[in-house]
Amino acid sequence: TAVADAVVDTLYQRTAGNPLFVGEVINSVSPEELGQNQDWVASIPEAVREAISRRLSRLSERCNQLLRTASVIGRDFELTLLRALSPDVPEEEFLRGIDEAMSIHIVEPLPVGPGVCQFGHTLIHQAVYEELQPMQKIQAHATVAETLERLHQDDLGEYVGELAYHFAQAQTLSGTDKLVHYSLLAGERSLEAHAHEEALALFQQGMAAKQGHEIDAESASMLFGLGRAQLAALGRSQIPEALGNLDRAFDYFTASGDVERAVAVAEHPLPNIAALNTGAGKRISRALEMVPQDSGTAGRLLSMLGRIAGYQNGDYEASTSAFSRASEIARREDDPALELKTIAGESYVSMWHCRWREILDKTPRAIELARTVDDPVGELLAHWTAFSAEVSTGHLDAARRHTSEGMVLAERLRDRQLVCGTLYRAANVARSEGDWQTARDLGDQGLELLPLDPRLLASSTLVEYELGEFERGASYLERPIEAMLNAEPGPTFEYGSVAGLIPLIERIAGGHDHPDSARSAAEAVLAGKIALPLVSGWARIGLAFTAVDTGNEALAREQYDAFESQRGTFLSTFSIAVDHLLGLTARTMGKPDQAMVHFEDALEFCREAGFRPEVAWTSYDYADMLIQRSTGAGRAKAMTLLEESLAISNELGMRPLIQRVTALQEITAAQPVRAPAFPDGLTQREIEVLGLVTAGKMDREIAEELFISVNTVGNHVRSILNKTDAANRTEAAAYAVRHGLAPGDGPDSKA
Repeated sequence: TAVADAVVDTLYQRTAGNPLFVGEVINSVSPEELGQNQDWVASIPEAVREAISRRLSRLSERCNQLLRTASVIGRDFELTLLRALSPDVPEEEFLRGIDEAMSIHIVEPLPVGPGVCQFGHTLIHQAVYEELQPMQKIQAHATVAETLERLHQDDLGEYVGELAYHFAQAQTLSGTDKLVHYSLLAGERSLEAHAHEEALALFQQGMAAKQGHEIDAESASMLFGLGRAQLAALGRSQIPEALGNLDRAFDYFTASGDVERAVAVAEHPLPNIAALNTGAGKRISRALEMVPQDSGTAGRLLSMLGRIAGYQNGDYEASTSAFSRASEIARREDDPALELKTIAGESYVSMWHCRWREILDKTPRAIELARTVDDPVGELLAHWTAFSAEVSTGHLDAARRHTSEGMVLAERLRDRQLVCGTLYRAANVARSEGDWQTARDLGDQGLELLPLDPRLLASSTLVEYELGEFERGASYLERPIEAMLNAEPGPTFEYGSVAGLIPLIERIAGGHDHPDSARSAAEAVLAGKIALPLVSGWARIGLAFTAVDTGNEALAREQYDAFESQRGTFLSTFSIAVDHLLGLTARTMGKPDQAMVHFEDALEFCREAGFRPEVAWTSYDYADMLIQRSTGAGRAKAMTLLEESLAISNELGMRPLIQRVTALQEITAAQPVRAPAFPDGLTQREIEVLGLVTAGKMDREIAEELFISVNTVGNHVRSILNKTDAANRTEAAAYAVRHGLAPGDGPDSKA
């Protein structure tokens, strides 16, 4: 009888393809039952257990005795240990019993080394272990633990995890002292191997055994380990608990005079989350009082203090001072590890303060130092900040290299926050160039690790809205809003991202479902005492779109003034060029010529950088403004811009933008063309430049007066000479006088 693929898949998953189990299941279920439904699936474990019992019953009692002992050790076991646990079994019988189990694949040798075996299937191990009575298991685990200690007393390091497990199972008989001792050692070993979930379970096991006892050195060490494991393995909502554990450990070590351990707690890296109150500043300040002020230890603490002051407290001046002192110690002590740590931290603070040039100047040195210094966290931080600076200044290839190298480091560290932070940055690159599927895949990969990560949720929301998948996008949007509502109001990523995200997606979708949430989030960010420029910028993006949408000139002017100093950069969190925002807000302020300059600059910047979705949106907004002015030359340029926008949005599948562009094209085609207001097709901007040329101004002076680049002025002058058939600036000035275009020729000049 032919068996459906689904049946075969289920059969394989439930039996792991073990021929013994497959055969037993096939024999116990009729072909009709296999083909008609999958009710038989539930019976597979029972059928397998029955099959195991039948096979085990054919083995000798001596063989079964050895298997039961081995099952207590674990699915994998060393023959040396099993032999030590079976002192009453003669050597010949021992070997015969092992051979007997291997002959029918109950036990199989492992290729990891001689004398290491494994139960042929996890269900075989489980079935054999369950034959033991509860007290037999407890006694057996105690015996295994004691035997392991005796066999490996000179080198227990490799076996501390097994010892912690067996003493935990034997707690009723053996007490808690060794359980706690080995849980602590095994937890530290797991942290060193970046096995954070495993470490978390071990520290929790140890702390549970210490419950009800006063805190001592062992408890404090356990709390320190637990806090570190929680920070690496859990999401943002568990961070306060982890920080509380670090505080308790630090307080104990400080009170007991254990300076080395207190300093270790104080300088442990913390989550890179803006405005998060970690209490680290107080711990570091207290630790600094315990150590020599010019020591390498003080330098490490100062480097950490600089980070805390800069991106958690928002005090850039205090941050710079701490980093300066740390750098001085690093130079004096010739300490490359401290230098790397300091540069990475300083660059990270610069990122939150949008100081891109400083980052690009500093991070190459940090990455160079990482070749000789083993500090993967510091190296990753340097790559993160370099990525941000490269994207912000329009260098996608360089940014892509930093995310690639950063991912190797994050995966090595196996820290969920760091892995998701790197995935988020890689998704930003993909999104900024319109590679939606890659951005989706990266977002999904990160959200499997941290389902409520606000960075990845914001990125995934934007992707879906750009593609017109509004229902899917809305499902993503619910979670950042939920994360925001569960966070303390203030200048945090949770509030800043929602403040910018909602107005942006509402602009894309053409709806207004959460205006109050966006405005209140922006107010919470900007009202905070620690308003980092990067986070407040996210809030101002939202306010800028709100101002444009409502025509609020005052609100638009406020955002224009805030963003003007960042001209020529890109806001990667929301994939928008600053000059695009300035163009939109200038238009809302009633300054179309100023807006035109910004739109031109945004297009030049984004085309060169490869920010194709942003080229499409900027072209659309620029065209919309030109069409409203309704001049012949402006309409022609607008149609060209719309064609470019439509070509890109069609290629990238940006359905909401496609609909907007086509609608605007139809409106434009139906409008009458108004005759140009100036002779020979001169534009408003060219008239302004011509007037200044006539007044004797040079290109640089004109650029400063009109807030445009010198290159742009040169382009305008060449166009003027061409349109007026003038050979030079003198002839152009004469043309202006003849046509009444010179300064002072207007009606107001004779007042």
